[in-house]
This record gives sequence, C-alpha cells and structure tokens, in this order.
Amino acid sequence: MIPGSSAVGRHLVGCDYQGRSLAGFNLTSANLSGANLTGANLTGAILNNTNLSYANLTNSDLDLATLTNVNLHGATVTGATSCGAHFTSVSQSAEVGGGPLTASTGC
Repeated sequence: MIPGSSAVGRHLVGCDYQGRSLAGFNLTSANLSGANLTGANLTGAILNNTNLSYANLTNSDLDLATLTNVNLHGATVTGATSCGAHFTSVSQSAEVGGGPLTASTGC
C-alpha cells in the first residue's frame, strides 16, 4: 500500500503490517481485527469505524491520527504513542495493555 492511500472498508483481519508505514492512510470501516501493527507508523491515519479488536499496536505511532468509533477491545497498545491524536467514542477494555490511549500518550 502507498502512504496516504485508502483502505476504506477493507477486510484486513490478521494481516501483518509490523514496522510498516501506514501514515496518512484512510482506514475508515476497515476490519483490522487481530492485525499485527507492532511498530507501525499510523501518523495522521484516519481510523473511523475501524475494528482493531485484538490487534497488536505495541510501539506503534498514532500521532495526529483520528480515531472515531474505533473498537480496541483486547488490543495491545503497550508503548504506542498518540500525541495530538483525536479520539471520539473509542471502545477500550481492561485488556488493553499499557493503559488507555489518550491524545497525549507518549508525548
């Protein structure tokens, strides 16, 4: 995938994007359940109505990303950063490693 491109509505369950750049990607309504996003660069990504349940976001970069109606149930976010990210109706559970993500995590 090309940086800044679109994956709107794509079914990407369990895909491996470890260390990849998804900066600026439009991931609206994408299903990334169980995806490996360890160390992925999601700077400025658009994650609206995106399913990230059970995804591994360890050490990922969500700086300046937009997350609206995102499902993070069971996801791992240990070490993830989200400076300046915009969060609206993000579903997180007690299983989210490293505590909840906020607009200032890792700043």
